[in-house]
Amino acid sequence: LALYKKHQPQILLLDINLGGMSGVELATIIRKKDKKTRILISTAYTNKEFMLEAIELDLTRYLVKPMTSEDLVKALEKCWQELEENMLIELGEKCFYNSEKAILIYDNNKITLRHKEVEVLEFFLQNEGKLVRYEVLEQELWSEEVMTRDAIRSQIRNLRKKLKIDLIKNVSGLGYKFTRTKI
Repeated sequence: LALYKKHQPQILLLDINLGGMSGVELATIIRKKDKKTRILISTAYTNKEFMLEAIELDLTRYLVKPMTSEDLVKALEKCWQELEENMLIELGEKCFYNSEKAILIYDNNKITLRHKEVEVLEFFLQNEGKLVRYEVLEQELWSEEVMTRDAIRSQIRNLRKKLKIDLIKNVSGLGYKFTRTKI
């Protein structure tokens, strides 16, 4: 538990028998606060009770020993797939944002965003549904630089083209409102 808290891993491989507690007990403690970390538990036992507890903990895999390297590789690949799925933010029909890789995915096509486009999109996501005034955009995203409203509009226009769906609404003379499409 101390190592988990110190390192905050994305994937944990636990044995069912740990010093002081079981792998299921540790996974239970972790799941109370962390639903994202992928957890694999290995055991020599095919105890039905442990397996049922494991299902409740949203484990990626319950690996029975002796496990082969192929079993472990498949389990780790599944962990990675689940992690990638958790990184996606649904923006609307066929449109997702991968915050870890800072890319848009539209109709299964990856669209690269420039640094400032990422900052603008993430700022809008944090302020979804709220009016974001031009002055706030200037202060929050361009505090080190002088930005005209035309330059801000240009950045928004470029982001809108990449989004391909109408998520950023202009509020005439004031700023913008970002709202994800309801599916």
